[in-house]
Amino acid sequence: MRESSKLLINEHPLQALPTLAKLLDLNKAVILQQIQYWLGISGHEIDGYVWIYNSYTEWTQQFPWLTPRGVRWHIKGLEKIGLIVAGEYNKDARDNTKWYRIDYEKLNALLQTSGGMAQSVTPEDTERQVQVALNVKPLPETTSKTTSEKTLYGEFNNVLLTDEEHTKLKERFGLKVTKELIANLSAGIESKGYKYKSHYAAILNWHRRDLSKEAKVTSKKKNYLGGKYGHVVRTGVGLTEADRLAE
Repeated sequence: MRESSKLLINEHPLQALPTLAKLLDLNKAVILQQIQYWLGISGHEIDGYVWIYNSYTEWTQQFPWLTPRGVRWHIKGLEKIGLIVAGEYNKDARDNTKWYRIDYEKLNALLQTSGGMAQSVTPEDTERQVQVALNVKPLPETTSKTTSEKTLYGEFNNVLLTDEEHTKLKERFGLKVTKELIANLSAGIESKGYKYKSHYAAILNWHRRDLSKEAKVTSKKKNYLGGKYGHVVRTGVGLTEADRLAE
């Protein structure tokens, strides 16, 4: 009797070559490979190219470990570096479903230049590698240490921390607050395009900034209440014993 498990392959698998995963990251590699699969059976040829179409929600059904926002982030990253091209060929103008094709020239140029040894874990890093392959001036570095020493955190997989940095945050703030701080930075990087040399330092600075804002708000409330209810305070209501002795 053959043994098996629900966690092992008993269904049609999603695949990606290790070389492609090195060039991009694993999620982008799987998504790009899946686009290639659907292009192979697509009957939509437009302007001399074969195209496929899907909404982010529909893509999520194929990548169930990713949220729709996560799928959008990875696909946008592939668009940004030019490995996939997006188009709009919907008959109904109200239909915003995107169409996609792969730019094989850029993908092959990336492979030839890197020798299959490059590893990029953020859209910025991947874009830098593509630009080098296409003889374009590369983007400035965004981290002071190599990404191989760090792990990706956050909803959008864009917060880079070493194991030591992550441990320090948990020891200082606790696991729950650490997750919240990482989530805030992850959303900020994704929505605003923030760039930092050290995400660890950025988290500490963001936390100090938030504490400072809270202190200012508390101070304003105290001043407001003191001015509004000053006549009550002078009668002794709400005063501490030390305040009464001081009078």
